[in-house]
Formats: sequence, structure tokens, C-alpha cells
Amino acid sequence: MSSYGTSPPLNNYSTTYDLTPYVESLPPSTSMQDNTSRATPNSLGWSPNTELWKLYKFVVAKGKEPYLDLLPEWTITNETPERVYLDPSPCVHRSTQ
Repeated sequence: MSSYGTSPPLNNYSTTYDLTPYVESLPPSTSMQDNTSRATPNSLGWSPNTELWKLYKFVVAKGKEPYLDLLPEWTITNETPERVYLDPSPCVHRSTQ
């Protein structure tokens, strides 16, 4: 007789592991490290006078970065992804003199 029939199934046991040290040691995800991988008007090659802006709804959620969401009646393509983030504005340094 095998011991398989006398052992309780593994799913009857509950084990808790503290993964905090492991998770904290992981490098940040690529999307957090490199914002250039997110779609922006510049990364998509949109010109300043493009009509593609009309296909999107501008979303500004409190405490979040503003973005454009493709309206549901339009198809997602390489040129018109579902979400487009705004390009970062160049820093403007003012002289204190």
C-alpha cells in the first residue's frame, strides 16, 4: 500500500511566508525606471498640429499624472494607443540676478 492514500492533500495546509525582504530587494519595474517606454505624443511621432488629439479624452485624476484615454469608438493602433501620457515639459530655470 502506498503512502499516497494515507497522506492528506497538500491544499489542506496553510503556510505563510514573509516575502518583504525579497520584494524590497527587487529592482524597480521597468515602467517605474524608464518613463520613456510609455506612449507620449513625441514618442508616437505626433506633430503639434495633429488631429489625433480629437480621438482622446483628457484625464486629470487628483494626485495622478494627467493622460489621454482613447475614446471607446476608436480602434487601438500603434499610432493611437489606449493611453498616452503627456511629454514632460522642459525645466525652466529662472535667474535670481
